[in-house]
Amino acid sequence: MGKIKTLLFEKMKPELGKAGFNLVKTRNWFIRKQNQNVSFVFWIVSYKDQGNIRITPTTGVRFNNIEDIFHQCAGFDEKYKKYTLTLVSEIWRWKKTETSYQYILKSEDNVQDIAIQIVHDFWEDALKYYESYATLSQVDSELNNDPSGECIHQIMDFARCSRGIIAAKLCNRHNYEKLVQIYRERMLNQDKGFYLSSFDCIVNLLSC
Repeated sequence: MGKIKTLLFEKMKPELGKAGFNLVKTRNWFIRKQNQNVSFVFWIVSYKDQGNIRITPTTGVRFNNIEDIFHQCAGFDEKYKKYTLTLVSEIWRWKKTETSYQYILKSEDNVQDIAIQIVHDFWEDALKYYESYATLSQVDSELNNDPSGECIHQIMDFARCSRGIIAAKLCNRHNYEKLVQIYRERMLNQDKGFYLSSFDCIVNLLSC
């Protein structure tokens, strides 16, 4: 199945290259660096499904200034730090159509058809995602406008709350202190407070 996935990426490569996205084979994703701080990522989430591969196109945005602060406290292994994303979501999540944007890769025979469909998703949907989250203020709004609600772009609470509070501080958000209170309460309630010390570490860094 690995050979089939490799073939799929090679089929997609020319079209995504037209938008400035380059294939990183070691990660099985396509990336476009907007500037020294911002990168856009497009790749395929895949898992086995009754002998086939179920795949779904996924979008991500990385802000280095947010991730650099995050990793001073998050405890990630060094080799993973450069691959984390500030916002990330399968297309179907933010399009709110769970039955769409998911494809079954059976064999080399249907690779071409699926590649065409995913490229279509890229041009029609993924590029709009990147436009929506190309600036720090846009990311701040997405993470922090509804701090008590869920966030499809960071499903894990610690990932969302920590990046949200960093973005809020970098944007000099007016309700920063209130956000600290809300997110700290969420950290107390997630996994019996396991991530609270890491969140407090980030808040302390931001206060320096």
